[in-house]
Amino acid sequence: MNAWFAGSMGNPPLTPFRVVATIVQGPPPPQATIWIGMLIHSLLSGIFGLVFAALIASMRRRTSHGALLWAGLIYAGLIYIVDFQVLARFIHQFSALRATNQPLELAAHLVFGAVLVALLALWAPRTRGRRAE
Repeated sequence: MNAWFAGSMGNPPLTPFRVVATIVQGPPPPQATIWIGMLIHSLLSGIFGLVFAALIASMRRRTSHGALLWAGLIYAGLIYIVDFQVLARFIHQFSALRATNQPLELAAHLVFGAVLVALLALWAPRTRGRRAE
């Protein structure tokens, strides 16, 4: 979503990764390296996904997929709030996040939460089947 938006605004599609790279390289984004942004974003997404999986592990069997979807959306929304609204205001390394399109960032994070729940729902039957063997 972010790459599409960047391209539609006349910027290179990988520009959002420059913003993410500022978390370790510091602002301003034009000086940041795209591959570092890709690495940071991938690592953070994986870590956030593992944390969510651990948080819902005990409730996954007795909770509906709809409730899990809400949990994923709330979790992803909280990630957005912490990163883009709290850390970006108080920590210089995150300040470049304030210049991004906030509604788009919120939507992208909510999509992350929904996809995360979908992947966990697909993974759950396989895990249960292996335990039964």
